[in-house]
Amino acid sequence: MSSGWIAADYGTHSMRRTKATLIYRRTKNLRAVQLLLGHSKLESTVRYLGIEVDDALRSPNRQRSEAVCQASRLSPRRGG
Repeated sequence: MSSGWIAADYGTHSMRRTKATLIYRRTKNLRAVQLLLGHSKLESTVRYLGIEVDDALRSPNRQRSEAVCQASRLSPRRGG
């Protein structure tokens, strides 16, 4: 029985990049990923992850507040 995974096709670099990408997607903490990868420059981490610089530089607090604002616009207003 085969899992479809061929070890020769996946090296340590691709596994490292995949793990870093998964961590970033789940946490949105670019600085933590930078430290885990050992990059001295944030730009290197952004390039490594293949993400947009503008998205990466937005703070998680700003993303959260934008989501709250968006949700409040969608929810019906009470009172009035």
